[in-house]
This record gives sequence, structure tokens and C-alpha cells, in this order.
Amino acid sequence: KDQQGRAALAAGKLDFVILPHDQSQPLAGQPGLVWEPLREDKLICLLREDHPALAGRWDLDAYLSWRHIAIRDTELANPFFEQSLAQLQVRRRIGAVLPDFGSAAALLRQSDLILTAIQGWAEQAPLGGLVSRPVPFDYGALTHSLVWYGPAGEEPARRWFRQRILQLARELA
Repeated sequence: KDQQGRAALAAGKLDFVILPHDQSQPLAGQPGLVWEPLREDKLICLLREDHPALAGRWDLDAYLSWRHIAIRDTELANPFFEQSLAQLQVRRRIGAVLPDFGSAAALLRQSDLILTAIQGWAEQAPLGGLVSRPVPFDYGALTHSLVWYGPAGEEPARRWFRQRILQLARELA
């Protein structure tokens, strides 16, 4: 997903990145990059607790009938779930484009917009006044992976730091 981040790894500008990726998609290959899974996750939809969509059936038609918040970070490509919707020959209507999930959650409380987000983030964020619903189409699971450039990652300090991150991820699972 993060083309610039992967290029920065290969160029030695970053030691590692943690990236979410769709398990049904092949990992973006760049020679020398190593992907180590940290944790599985899934997508959910967030809405304000009195959102009108909650009064009816929650399905793909309901999901598509409302406007959505899109998160656009200049480092990230189009989310894979957008590609999944395109395969169904449908599109979300975007009502707002924001740079991060925190500002999106704040806007959700004041609007009828919907946010498709990673469940692990939602479980850790202060989401008072919001409720979640499952993503109403077959998307699959996500994996968060630690990614590094193989040769540079073998330097002892980097290897030690990476091993600590992997250990912490196992303990949290």
C-alpha cells in the first residue's frame, strides 16, 4: 500500500514500517523487502449512535446510500476495499476527505457520514457516541505486518529492535 514507504526502506531512509494489507491481495514485491505478520484485523463501519441508517436494514444498499469519509494520506494508495467495491461494480459517495482517522471520528459525531476503518484502531480510539457495524460486503481480513529491507535489517541494533516489536506483538495477541 505504501509505495513511498517501501521505496524509502530500500533506499535506507527508513528502518522499518508497519503496514496493513489485505490478505487476499499479493504482497507488493520489491526485491529485498521482508514482511513479518504482526496481527490480523478486519474492517468495520463507524456511525454516530443516532445515525438514521441504524433504523433500517444494514446491507450493501444501505452502506452505499450514505456519504462516506475517505482517509487520504499522501503516503497511502487507494484502499483495497475500494477495489473490492469496484469489483462489485459499485462506488461509495465521498462526503469528506480527511488526513487521519482521529479527525474522521470527530466529524462522524456531528454528521450522517460513515467511516470504514480498521477494527483494531477503533478498539483503541476514544469513540464515545459512535457505534460499529460490519462491512456489508465480502472483504476478508487484514494483516498488519512489520516490513524492512532485508540486508539493512540485519544490522545488530535494527535486528534487536525488530525482534522486540515482534515479541511485543506476540504478547499482545
